[in-house]
Amino acid sequence: MSRYDKAKVKIIKPCERTKKLEEVCRRLWENNFDDSTEYISFYFSDRWKESTTIIYGEESMLHLNPYRMQLFGSEKTIYYIVGVCTDKAYRHRGYMDALLRESFRYLYEKDAPFVYLMPADEKIYLPYDFTNVYTVNSFEIVSRNGERKNIDNKLLAAGYDKIAQNEIKAAFYAEMSSNEIEIIGYDELSEEQKSEFIIRSEKIMSEIFDCYVKRDEFYFEQKNREMKACGGELAVFVKAGKITGYVMYICEDNPETVETVIFDERDGTEKYIDELFEYSYRKGDMQKKGISKLKFDESYFVDKILNDERNVKGGQKILKRQTFGLLMVRVINIKSFVKMFTTECEENMYVEIEDDFIEENNGKWNIHLGRKSMVTEYSEKNDTQSDFCDENRNDKYKKMTISQFGEHMLQKNKFYLNEMV
Repeated sequence: MSRYDKAKVKIIKPCERTKKLEEVCRRLWENNFDDSTEYISFYFSDRWKESTTIIYGEESMLHLNPYRMQLFGSEKTIYYIVGVCTDKAYRHRGYMDALLRESFRYLYEKDAPFVYLMPADEKIYLPYDFTNVYTVNSFEIVSRNGERKNIDNKLLAAGYDKIAQNEIKAAFYAEMSSNEIEIIGYDELSEEQKSEFIIRSEKIMSEIFDCYVKRDEFYFEQKNREMKACGGELAVFVKAGKITGYVMYICEDNPETVETVIFDERDGTEKYIDELFEYSYRKGDMQKKGISKLKFDESYFVDKILNDERNVKGGQKILKRQTFGLLMVRVINIKSFVKMFTTECEENMYVEIEDDFIEENNGKWNIHLGRKSMVTEYSEKNDTQSDFCDENRNDKYKKMTISQFGEHMLQKNKFYLNEMV
């Protein structure tokens, strides 16, 4: 049974933040998440500045972090739920239930089409009508030379002096990195190179996906700071002086790529993976941890190469492969949600929606999907005047929960969402 006091639920906008609130939120974060001091400092000095905080007393919180998202060619602010936690002594009292309900109400009034999150456990969010929208393949790959992690020890054991060691290692690296692709840290790019990189990144996303977070200078500058807070960085692939992709990686436990994007697959993705190994090893991320493998968390742009055994027979070996739902989405405002869709295929839908949390979504809806999608709530008056009334409908509305409706709509389109906070 819920034992919460509604009066203790507060919505605090970015302009209303106080030092006291930051102290409370930091404490909650530190008590409930296993993040490094560096990452927590990054979050509260950087990302949290834009966040709306919904908090219950000093015991429970969640944050609504805004992202500028491209939705079918139009830009809109979409919120991402993070920092969801309740101190252990106060759990199972309905505090988080209160915060989620309040966040739905707040977002509905902001005309938000949907909200999304990365679940610690999807079972927590299924009862709140969240649905899996973004499934990814995660891989662990061992490098082309499985003995690479032992090279320093072998050289020492053979009695080579330090100068000889460096010469031998340089020759070793040159042999393994003969693919003419190099990696350059984002901070090392000139302003002209950064501009080229941003334009190409946005272009490839817009050509492939209907929905994605806008790739602009603000996005990449922030992502670079976020990766550095996790011991990694944002870096770009360069071939013959031309930027051909990028990687965002962290190195808290093992080096792992959060996102690896190849602009042109004809270049051969395996060459990029080779260079990732070399770059991580030269920087010391692999050396100091005594490993020679990389984990790919988000693999859309490398799936083809990793699923083709012919492309890894040269030495790259997949150690572990896992498919899982990375993100979940919850429809907030059915009218805004439908209107964001743009499609060349005209379609009429007639649905009766059940939503236990947002009363305004309940009811019968006439939906037209097309270049300009429309939605109206059924009534005898507006049904007879509808511009897209289907004479063969026979007043048969398909009953769906709001999560079923969201899943049905979202599976029609290509989403690319993999934010961390």
